[in-house]
Amino acid sequence: MIAQFVSGKFVLDLGFVFIGLGWGLMAGRPSSRNLLIFLFGCASLFCASLAIWMTYEYFNSSASDANLTNNGIAQIVTSGLLTSFVVATLCRTRIRSWFNTPRLAPAIGASWTLPAALAFAVVLGQQTLRDWQPPPRQPFPIFTTVTVRDAETGEKIDSVSFLPKQESMGGTWPPSLRVSTRGTRDEGIQLKFKGAVTEPIEITLAAEGYSPQTVELTESSPELMTVKLTRKP
Repeated sequence: MIAQFVSGKFVLDLGFVFIGLGWGLMAGRPSSRNLLIFLFGCASLFCASLAIWMTYEYFNSSASDANLTNNGIAQIVTSGLLTSFVVATLCRTRIRSWFNTPRLAPAIGASWTLPAALAFAVVLGQQTLRDWQPPPRQPFPIFTTVTVRDAETGEKIDSVSFLPKQESMGGTWPPSLRVSTRGTRDEGIQLKFKGAVTEPIEITLAAEGYSPQTVELTESSPELMTVKLTRKP
């Protein structure tokens, strides 16, 4: 739950609620006992009501639905028996008298409270670091047309190869990015990139007789970009 909260989401985990109740039970707090009796009592009533309803559905459903309902009844009855056992145990006279007995809380350094709290904090921290994932990056638009020219003469280059540099892409473009080429009389070949991506796109441009060059397309890239390739020595 903490990892999801750090990622910008909030999901209520009932385990955290019962951690506090369990702590109160071990400390002998009557309020924790009474609250658990109430919660498990409500759970027992809910399971009993649900089991009765599912039993009615079992005798008024098709064969496939009856099989599903039959499995559900077994699970609900088992859950109801377990919750009823907890309530019956907490209501026993010996248990009730133990909770009502006055007790002195030991000093924090002489009890299990401090080491238990430290152990819980370590386990919780490891779980949080293991489950935490950074929030996904927001996509940004790219709309850029790239033309390639000779760095010395400024003349157009008609035949250019281009590939994504990112190894994570496996040599392919992101599915949301459309790549097209067009040959013009004045500008030569034009590479058009249009779409929404979550990270900058690095492109390696190469042509016969020229050294390869890598350019990066970002959200701030101009609509028209001219790349000049240098001839090989």
